[in-house]
Amino acid sequence: MSQYRTLAELLESKNNETAKGITFILGETEEVFVSYQDLYQRSLQLLYHLQKSGYQRGDEVILQIDDNERFVSAFWACILGGLIPVPVTTGTNDEHKLKVFKILKVLKRPRVITTVEFWEKLNSFAIKNGLKADLESIGKSVTCLEEALPAKSYGDIYHPEPEETAFIQFSSGSTGDPKGVVISHSNVLANLSSVLEWDRIDSKDIGLNWMPLTHDMGLIGTHIKGVLANLNQFNIQTSLFIRHPLLWMKKANEHKATLLYSPNFGFRHFLKFYKPDRHYEWDLSNIRLIYNGAEPISLELCNEFLDKMSVYGLKRQAMRPVYGLAEGTIAVTFPKLGEEPSYHILDRNHLKIGAPVVDTTKEDQNAVVFMDEGYPLPGCYLRISDEDDIDLGENRIGYVQIRGKNVTSGYYNNQRATEQTITADGWLNTGDLGFIRNERLVITGRAKDVIFIAGQNYYAHDIERVCESGAGIELGKIVAIGVFNQSLQGDELVLFVLHKQKPELFIPTIQNLKKVVSQRMGIEVSKVIPVKSIPKTTSGKVQRFKLRESYLNGEYDSIIN
Repeated sequence: MSQYRTLAELLESKNNETAKGITFILGETEEVFVSYQDLYQRSLQLLYHLQKSGYQRGDEVILQIDDNERFVSAFWACILGGLIPVPVTTGTNDEHKLKVFKILKVLKRPRVITTVEFWEKLNSFAIKNGLKADLESIGKSVTCLEEALPAKSYGDIYHPEPEETAFIQFSSGSTGDPKGVVISHSNVLANLSSVLEWDRIDSKDIGLNWMPLTHDMGLIGTHIKGVLANLNQFNIQTSLFIRHPLLWMKKANEHKATLLYSPNFGFRHFLKFYKPDRHYEWDLSNIRLIYNGAEPISLELCNEFLDKMSVYGLKRQAMRPVYGLAEGTIAVTFPKLGEEPSYHILDRNHLKIGAPVVDTTKEDQNAVVFMDEGYPLPGCYLRISDEDDIDLGENRIGYVQIRGKNVTSGYYNNQRATEQTITADGWLNTGDLGFIRNERLVITGRAKDVIFIAGQNYYAHDIERVCESGAGIELGKIVAIGVFNQSLQGDELVLFVLHKQKPELFIPTIQNLKKVVSQRMGIEVSKVIPVKSIPKTTSGKVQRFKLRESYLNGEYDSIIN
C-alpha cells in the first residue's frame, strides 16, 4: 500500500525534489525539464490565482488544455486545492467539442481552465450549434491560462480524506451520454501501488509516453505513476508523435527509457513510417516493459513490432499485454515479469455467454486468436458471470466483473448508470466479455460489439481480422457493425472500409469482402460501404456507435444506391 494517503500529500512530498521530474519533448532537439519541485510550486501559484478568482473546494474543473506542461500544472493545482479536475480531450473536431457541452450538463458547479485559442473555438462552435446559452451560463467561471500570470504567492492546500473524489475520468469511448467515472485518492494510490509492486518499478526506471494526458492510460498509468515512483518521465506531445512517430524509439534510445506505453494504434502508426532497410542508430535493450492495452490487442501487430525492433535489442518479454479500464482506475490484470506474450486459439462457434471455450489450431478456418492478459493485480478481484451475475468459474465465456480498492464507487451524478453497472453483491460489470483460465484473464470482446447473426454471436473485431487477413485490407481500415433487422430478428452485418478514391473503384473490394466473410465465417455481409474517415477516440479506439448512428440516419444511402 502507498505511504501516501492522498494525491495532495504525494505532490507535497516533492517540495525538495529537484533532480527528478518531467521532460517535455517538443521536437527532435527541443526539450523542457520541469522538476517535481517546480511542478509543486507552479501548481500552488496557479492555485493561488484560481482561489483569488473564486474557485472553491468541490468545484468541478474541466481541463481543456492542449499543452502538456500547462496541463499538469492545472491538474495538480486542482488536486492541491480540493477542486475536482475533469480532464477532457481538446479535440479539433466537432464531436470532441460537443462532448464538452454534454459533460457540462453532468456537472453541478462546472468551471473551465483552458487557453484563449480553445475558448474562442468553443465559442464559435456554440454559436454555430445553438449552444451559446450553455457557454454564457459558465462564462464567469472560465480561466484562460494566458491570464493566470505566475503569482509570487501560494494557494491554500486542502487535505482531503482518502475516500474523497480526486478527479473524474470521462472514458474516451463515452457515447451519446458521457459517463464520468469517480476516482478517489485511495482508488489511485491503491491501484498504482499494486502496479509498482507487481512490476518492480522504482526511481531508477525511466518512463516515456506519447499518449494524451486526458486519457486514463496517459494521466494515471504514466504520469501519476511516475510521480508516485519518483522516476524521471519523458513526455512527447501526442500531436508530435502523430506527425513524427519514429521520434518514439529515437527518444527511447536517447534517454535509455525503461517503461513505454501504447495501444495498437501507436505500434501500427510507428510501423507505417519505419523503414526496415534503413539502419537507425537505436539501442532499445534498456526497455523493460511496453504496456500494451486500451483496445483489443493484436497478436500479429505485437509480433511484427517485436520482430522489427529485435535488431535494436528489444526483448520479446518487454511486451506487456495488459487489461484495465477507467472504472478500475487504470489497471486490472498484468502478466508476470519476464513472460513472453501468450495467447489462446479458440473455435469462434463456441463464444456464447455461458458456453465452455473450445481450443483449436491455427489451421482451423473457425480459429480466432485472443491474447492472455495475465493475473489480477494485488487488491483487485475478478470473476466471470452470466447475465444474472452468477459466477461461471473458469473456461466459460461471460461478463468480466471486478471489485477491490481500485474500483470506482460509481458514475458522477448518475445514479441510474451506477445501479446498472454495480451488481447487488458489489461487483462492477465492465461490459467486457472474456474467460479465466488458470487464474489468468482472456478478453474476447466488448458485449456491445457482439453481432448476433443466424442464432450465433460474432465479435466485431474478429470479423475485421478475417477481412484484414483474407481480403488484404490494412489493419484499422475496416469496421464491422451489426444493425438489427426486425424481420430477421437478428443483426445484418455492415462493413465500413476506408476508401478515398472514386466509388466505382470500390466494387471489387465489395465482392472480395463478401466472398471472404462467407467462405471463412459462413455469414452473409449485408452491405460494404466506403468511407472517407473512420471515427476514433484520441487513443485510437474505433467508435463503432458513430458509424451505426450515421448508417441508421441514412447518411450513406446515396453511396449505397
